[in-house]
Amino acid sequence: MNDFNWLSVFYLFEYLKLRSMKNSVFLIGSYLSNDVKAASSLFRITCDHQGGNAVVEDLGLQSMELTHFSVKGSELYVANKIFSYEGKYDGAISAYRMEGEGFLLTNERSAMGAGTVYTCISMDGRFIYVCNYMDGNVVGYRLVGDGVGVPVWMERLHGSSVNRERQESPHPHAIEASPCGRYFAVADLGSDKVLLFECAGDNGVLSCNQNLTIESAAGSGPRHVRFHPAYGHIFYVTHEMGAFIAAYKLDGQACTEVGNYLFPNAGQAGVSGAEIQFHPSGRYLYASSRGDNLIHQYSVEGSSGALVLVQSVFCGGNCPVSFDVSSNGRHLLVCNQHSDCVTLFDIHEETGGVSFRSEFQISHPIMTCRM
Repeated sequence: MNDFNWLSVFYLFEYLKLRSMKNSVFLIGSYLSNDVKAASSLFRITCDHQGGNAVVEDLGLQSMELTHFSVKGSELYVANKIFSYEGKYDGAISAYRMEGEGFLLTNERSAMGAGTVYTCISMDGRFIYVCNYMDGNVVGYRLVGDGVGVPVWMERLHGSSVNRERQESPHPHAIEASPCGRYFAVADLGSDKVLLFECAGDNGVLSCNQNLTIESAAGSGPRHVRFHPAYGHIFYVTHEMGAFIAAYKLDGQACTEVGNYLFPNAGQAGVSGAEIQFHPSGRYLYASSRGDNLIHQYSVEGSSGALVLVQSVFCGGNCPVSFDVSSNGRHLLVCNQHSDCVTLFDIHEETGGVSFRSEFQISHPIMTCRM
């Protein structure tokens, strides 16, 4: 996989530029539904690492049942986990453009499936892919001037697994692009598989490479995927029901497991894996577990990709469904879904360790990403 080697040098320079940024900025999405009432579904938190001040802004956007979003410059793409769109059993994907201090809806399209839970923009910024959890498909769209264009590709997944309540059919939970843009990894919770797709050309069509398909442990439920930002042939999968992280390495036309890392309280009732994110330096990986409400910090052992657990700390709330690390690597923000709050942590520059800083009240926070 020599085509990845240049990334480690390039990424070092990019990280040093990001490190010089003074402010940490996060967007937070709030899940609105008939049962959850809130004034808005999008907020921005800006933290000045020098003065120690953090400011919360209500961006005034209302998107019913927002579950995930991706940012591309001044554009925001939102997955809506609704089950009826234009008279069909479909979710929706909405495009917004930043206007002043808020966002303006530019267009909206059917997600071509129900239970839309994840969005991923291709590395060249020309396409967006969405996962429809309930319908078991992944759909790709061309991005155009006013937002989301026509669909260019769709793949319906197949299979099931041992948990008949949650794995009766395919349930793609996430799709992520490799740093070089060649590969897309799909975590299918329903079939206990991680599928590797490759770009078939420049038209947004993806092709599943069956030789690279990963069979996860029965009943473990692959949830989210992250490629290492510098060693792009190494990627990590957090498993919701199995409460562990698995690391893999792409090598030619083979995919091999590097390691398997149980969360400290895996096996205890109610403990499940949720989010997984890298520190921008690539030296640390963070993961969250629900049930015990912890944030876990791992050190990444260079190009081997092996992980070593450094610490596990209380997330500051209940159900850390999503978190992210600021672009400058100075802060970590957690969405605590069931306690109506987000918590901000400082990240120690030398060790990557996190320490609680402050808490903000936001109704039903479901997702956050750095700006």
